Amino acid sequence: MFVFFNVQAANAADPWNLPQKVLAGLYVGAVAIDYGQTKYALFFESPYRDQFMEANPLIGNPPTMTRVKLIFAASLTAPLVAAHFMPSNWRTAFLSGMTAFRVFVVVHNAGEGEIGVQFPF
Repeated sequence: MFVFFNVQAANAADPWNLPQKVLAGLYVGAVAIDYGQTKYALFFESPYRDQFMEANPLIGNPPTMTRVKLIFAASLTAPLVAAHFMPSNWRTAFLSGMTAFRVFVVVHNAGEGEIGVQFPF
């Protein structure tokens, strides 16, 4: 019990440095591209539409537009809110990992065929 209550508190909301802001911006961009790819693959006419199946179990099969929007809104805001309250050195590592994962997803989606990006919300 002593260890639990004696843990040094992190300085919540440490100032964000420039690399962290850049990583957050890259993360937001990657999520936006992933959102556009998902909408295009699942909801717009494409000769490849029947070949795609959503891999994210939270979105489900068959997906609905409401569910897609909610999942992407949560996946955009939750990590950034969590990062805001992390100590500065953890924030950089966390944002690096989240950004790398999202870039991997976008590249994977692009490699699956002719997935375009549609942004009409």
